[in-house]
Amino acid sequence: YNRALVRLGLCAFSNELVVEAHAALMELAAGARTKELLAQAVTSQRYGERNPDQERQERRRLVPYHMHINLELVEAVHLFCAMLLELPNLAHNAFDPKRRSAVVSKTFRRYLDQFERQVFNGPPENTRDHVMTAAHLLLEGEWRKAADQLTSMAVWDLLPDPARTRAFLRAKIQTEGLRAYLISSYAHFDSLSLSALAERFDLPPNETHALVSKMLLDGTIHACWDQPTDTLAVQRMEPTKLQFLALQFADKCAQLVEANERVLDSRTGSYGYKYEPRDGYGERSRRPWVERGDRGGHHGGGGGGYNGMLSPGGTPGGVPPAAASRRAPRRAAPAWGRHWPPLL
Repeated sequence: YNRALVRLGLCAFSNELVVEAHAALMELAAGARTKELLAQAVTSQRYGERNPDQERQERRRLVPYHMHINLELVEAVHLFCAMLLELPNLAHNAFDPKRRSAVVSKTFRRYLDQFERQVFNGPPENTRDHVMTAAHLLLEGEWRKAADQLTSMAVWDLLPDPARTRAFLRAKIQTEGLRAYLISSYAHFDSLSLSALAERFDLPPNETHALVSKMLLDGTIHACWDQPTDTLAVQRMEPTKLQFLALQFADKCAQLVEANERVLDSRTGSYGYKYEPRDGYGERSRRPWVERGDRGGHHGGGGGGYNGMLSPGGTPGGVPPAAASRRAPRRAAPAWGRHWPPLL
């Protein structure tokens, strides 16, 4: 099953289906045991001890060497698809809640954070370094250097049509680079020319216009087209840094209040939280078998009668004293069932 799933992801990438390829490779390529999951190596001893019979059976399940799937190709396809899907989210302001909430690939974000925290980044040496360098260049607007980094990887020669794959890589880097540039930098302009955007990213004007119009419809950027001049008029709707920080502070306060209410509810016995409906007196509904202090029973003749409750006259179940004395004694309810709610 794992090998078939990886093959489906590679085939989807060969047919320029980025979302499907990432969905197929996300779980397998994100871990550190891809080789074992594809039956191309024996599981390491640190994951569990095995006797000689179990190790012999595990070695029988290994596929022949000529049927191995190249792990560098799987990693390259997975990281490239994750980069294309994560790039618009990473292009947002660092204080924007969208940057934190809209997470597509946690693995890619962890790798990119590790890459950016390094004091010095030398030339890329492996597949991950190539993709992280390209993503960093795209966020800075250097799409040509990013395209050269990715298309120079020799791992694409393992696909059926390497020339078509490299052309597809370059085209996707151009479009996603334009989206990232507009998301991160459009608020610094009063207007943007369509011809200047098309020339900057080597895209046809019609394709550039279609891409920007789609971003306008999605609400990714706040602007409008000026048709006579073919310019994009920017509308000032982006919050400032202080407003971003205030929104973050409000979110943290709401989370803290919710956590405190949950702790209080677990101790007082109430169920339901602040957004759930309340009763007619403005109080939250209580569990009768938890809130013992709300009942007046459990003393005197509480063993008999209905649920251990006493009537105002002091007899169980509201029966007069004379009738209660003539009634045959009943067995007391067991201790574990005394406080249960009545069955309907």
